[in-house]
Amino acid sequence: MPKPEKGKLNIRFDLGVCGVDLRRHYINASKLDQIAPGHAKPSSRQRRRRPKRLTDCEIDTIIERYEAGSTQVELADEYGVNRKTVMKLLKDHNVVARRKVVELSVDQLAEVRLRRTLGASLQSLAAELRVHPQTLRRHLG
Repeated sequence: MPKPEKGKLNIRFDLGVCGVDLRRHYINASKLDQIAPGHAKPSSRQRRRRPKRLTDCEIDTIIERYEAGSTQVELADEYGVNRKTVMKLLKDHNVVARRKVVELSVDQLAEVRLRRTLGASLQSLAAELRVHPQTLRRHLG
């Protein structure tokens, strides 16, 4: 590797994107963004974090707390993992996942029916009630 000039940093990268011939190039770091935007070395904050490994004790505690009523989101936040990780963990341990059931009041349903006859869309009504459109379809059945 050639020595960089004093005060300059040389970076090596591949030009193998989109079928271009693979060749190694040494370039001045200040010109990297001009030649290959987005290929600059990520800062330490941007680097990918190593996934957290849960211990057997933590897994048992998560299962117990979920069965006691904690939500997947609460557990994921507390243990520093993704909600899907908690969901997979529960599935792997044969724990039946709870569904969040949204029940609308009689007054809300009457209002929805009235506004549907006046031409309001399910999407807009669902957004106002903060529910999924499928929930409204189920209730209007």
